[in-house]
Amino acid sequence: MLRVVLVGISIIISYVFQTTFSSGISFGVAAPNIIMAFVCSYALLRGKKEGMYVGFILGILVDLFYGYYDVIGINAFLYMIIGFVIGMFHEIFYLEDILIPMAVVGVCDFLYNFIYYVITFLLRNKLDFIYYIKAIILPEMVYTIFITVFIYRLLMYFNKKLEAFEKRGEKELD
Repeated sequence: MLRVVLVGISIIISYVFQTTFSSGISFGVAAPNIIMAFVCSYALLRGKKEGMYVGFILGILVDLFYGYYDVIGINAFLYMIIGFVIGMFHEIFYLEDILIPMAVVGVCDFLYNFIYYVITFLLRNKLDFIYYIKAIILPEMVYTIFITVFIYRLLMYFNKKLEAFEKRGEKELD
């Protein structure tokens, strides 16, 4: 129960940071995708099921408050799929290495922005893809990778503390 409460609080915090502070720390038009860094980091640390839930909840929050009026659910779907797929690597990778989450977030951010471009711009006949890559995708990807270092370390620290607390609780119940 404690994990659910703490995950809920961390979801709210990451959403608030994305919607309020990311524009304040942006470089030009590029702002970090804090939600992407959070979903990927959480999925790597906890697995596909929890990564999928966290991705869906954050995505639906973005869709409800900042999504296009005619395309509701795209962020929820994309973040949910990202959380699920990245969560499959939970047991494969050595999670202490910070380069893996950075690479994963970079790839996911690029794919997310590419799919988002196709759905929201390309299908509306806005074809300036090279500009979109240079002005939005690449700067956001680099900035999101940089932010991932801090988010991943913080989530890893709290995850270790919470797992230790849960193990102590199990021993006391036995």
